[in-house]
Amino acid sequence: MAPLMQVVGRNVLLFLVILPNPEVQSDPMVCYLFLVWSSVEVFRYPFYMAGVIDYSSEVLTWLRYTVWIPLYPLGFFSEATVLYLSAPYYEKTQQFSLALPNQYNISMYYPYVIYAYMSTILILAPSLISHMWRQRQRRFRPKKPRTFHVKLN
Repeated sequence: MAPLMQVVGRNVLLFLVILPNPEVQSDPMVCYLFLVWSSVEVFRYPFYMAGVIDYSSEVLTWLRYTVWIPLYPLGFFSEATVLYLSAPYYEKTQQFSLALPNQYNISMYYPYVIYAYMSTILILAPSLISHMWRQRQRRFRPKKPRTFHVKLN
């Protein structure tokens, strides 16, 4: 579930917030966001590729399960900041907003959607961080020696 949330979240931010908004595209925070996203992937995908060819590296494993610790909070902060910086553009242009009356008889104010999405990111961030922390603990848990019990009749 966590990878799906991450992929969907990144795509929503990229295709529904950043790309349609020319004002935020040149903001340094967007560059910083892409840098953080990319930095996480630099270690994740080589770790997965090594697993496919049955190669094990302690350094790569440690990086895969450690680099996210500073980068995930920075990513959540960057995503929330980009959303916050984008809202005024969508308020001004009314792009993606839907006003009444219309044939569907519904209204939607896109800046509210952006603020709701920003809140969702900040609310779900601790659960994703917790998930990653549990994965890390499982991976680096000291392995118990295997004991075999022989049953004598």
